[in-house]
Amino acid sequence: MDYSDSGNGGGPAPPDEFSDEILDQMIEVLSSAGGAWLIVQLHEEPKRFQTLRQDFPKSPSTIDERLKEGRDAGLVDEEAKYSRTNKYHQLTEKGEVIGDEIERTNLLRIQEEIWRLEEELDEELDTFRESLVEKQDELNEAFMDRVRVAHSTGDNKDDQ
Repeated sequence: MDYSDSGNGGGPAPPDEFSDEILDQMIEVLSSAGGAWLIVQLHEEPKRFQTLRQDFPKSPSTIDERLKEGRDAGLVDEEAKYSRTNKYHQLTEKGEVIGDEIERTNLLRIQEEIWRLEEELDEELDTFRESLVEKQDELNEAFMDRVRVAHSTGDNKDDQ
């Protein structure tokens, strides 16, 4: 490809390079929930939304947001294959380069670990809430005792 900038029709315009602004936009996509995961999935092969949805541990709206952000950042493209209704999401050349780089790092492992910890936190919070519900009378009694102590201490200060 001839990307000369002679201005006399020396070929197609060069694609956007990895400028600071583009890199910042890509990092924003990758740091969003599922961003790195999505790029790795599409790096393996183009995929339909339904396939991504089956494998993604987040909501379909999150997948849709990441795909849009990926398109806006120049990482993801969609191509109609076989029919107008079967769109496959695939990485652009830029997305492929970033996919190669992600595979050389721990980003995906870290993102998956965060998801595991989020699930663990949700489970712990559910258990904690259940224990609070079971102890509701006891908690109310402890609360009232503290209120009484706080007010009686305040009353003694006024007497002095």
